[in-house]
Amino acid sequence: MAERQMAWYGVSVELWKKGLVRVVAPADGSRPDLVEPTGTGHAALAA
Repeated sequence: MAERQMAWYGVSVELWKKGLVRVVAPADGSRPDLVEPTGTGHAALAA
């Protein structure tokens, strides 16, 4: 399970670096970062 969580974290970071998502609530130890798509992310999903 921890391996999958780390993999998902890597994906999340890459999406953030590309400006496709933004963090709306940082991780607090009981859950991961909560993210939402940016305008660029919405456009990428629509393409």
